[in-house]
Amino acid sequence: MGHTETLTFRQATEKDTALILSLIKELAVYEKMENEVIATEATLREWLFTKPKAEVLIGETEDKAHKLLSACQ
Repeated sequence: MGHTETLTFRQATEKDTALILSLIKELAVYEKMENEVIATEATLREWLFTKPKAEVLIGETEDKAHKLLSACQ
């Protein structure tokens, strides 16, 4: 049998701001929309933690972040 990894989800914290931005930029590159990303760590910190406008869940396997899920309020 092949190796299987467990995918777990956790609520993002302010410490994840740089990771969240890197995942957004990675997706933008994949979608050929990297010039459309206007977010910065400062704006994400405000929008997600200081004056929350959205929530983020991060999917991980063995301490590696793979996915980003967002829900706007």
